[in-house]
Amino acid sequence: MSNSTRHEARVDIIDALHRWCRSVDRLDYQGMRDTFHEDAVDEHGAYNGDVEGLIAWIKDRHQGVQFSSHSVSNIIVDFVSDEVALVESYVRTIQRYLAANRRSLESLCGKIDLPGGAVDLMTSSRYVDRYQKRKGAWKIAHRKLLPEWKQVFPVADTLLGGVSMVAHRNINDYAFAEFKRLKAAHEALA
Repeated sequence: MSNSTRHEARVDIIDALHRWCRSVDRLDYQGMRDTFHEDAVDEHGAYNGDVEGLIAWIKDRHQGVQFSSHSVSNIIVDFVSDEVALVESYVRTIQRYLAANRRSLESLCGKIDLPGGAVDLMTSSRYVDRYQKRKGAWKIAHRKLLPEWKQVFPVADTLLGGVSMVAHRNINDYAFAEFKRLKAAHEALA
C-alpha cells in the first residue's frame, strides 16, 4: 500500500469512526448501520452480538437519555494488510439519564447510590476495532469496547428545566437539516 493510499484509507476509517459517534448521539439508526459491515460483531459489554441487535439495544437503552455526546481521540490505525486495519481509539461519553431511565443506566454501571433524580454519566473507554475494506468501503467488522472508568453525578432539578436544548437526538438535528438545505440550494443552481 502506497503512502497516499494508506493516508486515504486512514481518512476513510477516521471518518467512519466519527460518523458512528454522531449517529449514536443523534439516534440515526441507519447511520449506525452504515458504519458496520452487515456481518459485524460488537462486544459492548452489556450487549454482545450483531449490528441489528446493537441498534435495538441502543434504541431501548437511550429512551430517557436527554443528551448524549461521544468524542474520540488518540486514534491509532495499524494496517495489517491493504484490506484490514486494527484501530484503537479513546472514547469519552457524557450522557444525561432522566430519573425514569435509571434502570438502563444501572444495567451499565450497577446499583447507583444517589438520589432518585436525573444523573449525568461520564465515561472513558477505548474502542478496539477491526476495520475491513470491502467493496471499496472501510467499515467495522468487529468492535470491542474496553471500559476504563465511569462516573455518575446527580443533576439538580433546576438544571433540568433551565437547560436550553438546541440539538435534537434525531435526524431532524440542525446539522442534518442544514446539509439537506445546502445540497438542495446547490442542486437548484446546477
